[in-house]
Amino acid sequence: MAKRGLTEKVRQGLWQGHYGNREQSLDRPGDPVTVTQMVLSIDQVVEYEDNPRRLENPRYEEIKQSIAAQRGLNNSLDVTRRPGDEHYITCAGGNTRLRILRELYAETGDEAFARIYCLYHPWQGETTVLTSHLVENELRGELALIDKALALEHLRRHLESEVGERLSRNAFITRLHALGYTISKRQLLRYEFAAQHLLAAIPEALNSLGARTLDYLRRIHDAACQVWHHYQRDAEDFDILWEQALANTDAAEWDPEEGREELAARMAEALGIDRRAVRYEMDTVLSGHPLPKRADHMADQPASVLGMEGATPEESTSADAGGGREIVPQG
Repeated sequence: MAKRGLTEKVRQGLWQGHYGNREQSLDRPGDPVTVTQMVLSIDQVVEYEDNPRRLENPRYEEIKQSIAAQRGLNNSLDVTRRPGDEHYITCAGGNTRLRILRELYAETGDEAFARIYCLYHPWQGETTVLTSHLVENELRGELALIDKALALEHLRRHLESEVGERLSRNAFITRLHALGYTISKRQLLRYEFAAQHLLAAIPEALNSLGARTLDYLRRIHDAACQVWHHYQRDAEDFDILWEQALANTDAAEWDPEEGREELAARMAEALGIDRRAVRYEMDTVLSGHPLPKRADHMADQPASVLGMEGATPEESTSADAGGGREIVPQG
């Protein structure tokens, strides 16, 4: 009886098919454990979704013409694959070239654009892939400053998630160096300021602003913030005022002085004081001097400021021109 029962169980098992989840296919062969050359179809590779570049490559058409003339890529495409994923992803730049190959294949039907010579890199983690894309774009000099800033913010979140704690600037810089990305503390401060205080306010202007202009705006922000706190106002209110003032002047050809004047006007209205007084106090902070005590605030201001209450617009403009306003080129 026992033998017949065992046979019946085996027979029932055979009718049930593959053990476990019927919809689950057999595991594919493991990916290579070393850097390996591959030839992949264009459908097997997808763009890296966290690519630091937000805007289209300015040399897009030039690169497309070159790939079309060569009927393919001149260099292998670096790819990797997350564990368990079906598709490979670009892992050190290459999103632009991959997109162009797709376009050329769709336009021509030429199979030369459907096969990609790739260099496969074993999966090393999200931080490694993001850093590799950042380094590659940095070497090519094709990444806008704000794109670098946002990529670093993203990378910092990845690293903090891995270690389970907040990273100080020095600790973050040390980890970046270990990943092969070199950055100074001054550069990091510049990128943090752009991502946290400018992106929401002047997204259009940021696409063309350079390091000198950002450093100037950071000084203006710090000086205005000190003046705001001098009147014992809430920091969150200043953040809102700063964003609204700059957003009102945002443009592709943006003048930082126009943004500064708009900021001074809005601060003066919020604080209930004259705009020239705000400019004077900001200049005082920028020059490294302490602000006057609030008890005798108006009495402590120089006659050059207090005496302009009845000045004509022409006189005010003339006085402002001699007040040390710094025009910083957008470099």
